[in-house]
Amino acid sequence: MSTLASVQGTWDVTTNGWSGQLNISSLDGQGNLAGTLTITTTDQGSPTGETGTPVRGYWNGGAQEIWFRRDQSPQTYTGYGYSRLGRPDSVQTLAGFFEDIGTADRHRFGWVASRPIPG
Repeated sequence: MSTLASVQGTWDVTTNGWSGQLNISSLDGQGNLAGTLTITTTDQGSPTGETGTPVRGYWNGGAQEIWFRRDQSPQTYTGYGYSRLGRPDSVQTLAGFFEDIGTADRHRFGWVASRPIPG
């Protein structure tokens, strides 16, 4: 497996079975990131009608760790990146968990994001 050079760009994302896109539109030299998370379908495949929620966070390239929070939401995401190279399905992946403090029965959920290797 290979490391990710940058997380900037658009990722297909699944959060606890709900699907959408994570778009990291800016990433500065200190690792601060900003973008949007848009969840478009539920775990049952129904459209959500959601517009993009702003996200802000941090990317640590050395540790391959991403952390971000959805604005106006109790959801905080933590994940780790890797790449699979030299295969027909060469992809970059972010995988981890998010915490939703507003949920009564459970507070931690899984998420994964992927995209073809740019270039």
